[in-house]
Amino acid sequence: MPKMFKPADFIIIAIILVMFGTSLAFLWLRATASADIEIYVDGTLYSTAPLSINRTITIQHAGNKNIIEISEGAASMIHANCPDEICMRMPPISMSHEAITCLPNRVLVITRNTRTNTDAVVQ
Repeated sequence: MPKMFKPADFIIIAIILVMFGTSLAFLWLRATASADIEIYVDGTLYSTAPLSINRTITIQHAGNKNIIEISEGAASMIHANCPDEICMRMPPISMSHEAITCLPNRVLVITRNTRTNTDAVVQ
């Protein structure tokens, strides 16, 4: 019966696992570096706020009302007077480029990475 693996096979597998683990760690660290949220209403920037400060932001636009709560480094929609209230059931956002969307009220909340040591091509 022939051998299934040779010693060189184990070295190759170990190298691949280390490269995979390093890539995952890099992506996780980059994603958790977010520090701000941007709130857009009807496609226009309405407000920005850091995730490090607990606060509540009330948005009133065209007869609609949304309330966004920032607590413990995450933002969530706690009130919306839209008919379906799907945005209120979305999980809190804290990592870069996550979003909460309220389509009927035309509100978008997105997290942004605020590090400035990289250029636009790298981001």
